Amino acid sequence: MKRISDRKRTKEQYSEQAAYMTLNRNLIEPLQKYWRFISETKVGTHHFISLTDEGKNALHFLSAGI
Repeated sequence: MKRISDRKRTKEQYSEQAAYMTLNRNLIEPLQKYWRFISETKVGTHHFISLTDEGKNALHFLSAGI
């Protein structure tokens, strides 16, 4: 019975990892590399993302039409 819960936990961890990798590839990487709208700071195992000045200007520009 303990084996099943260990397998389930592993599948959940894999799912979280896959979700992060998809988010990173499709959203974070382009905003960071090509547009330079965000910066990423890694502290231990945590990643902190913040807007750069370019990102703040783009947000202001894009939200002006709303």
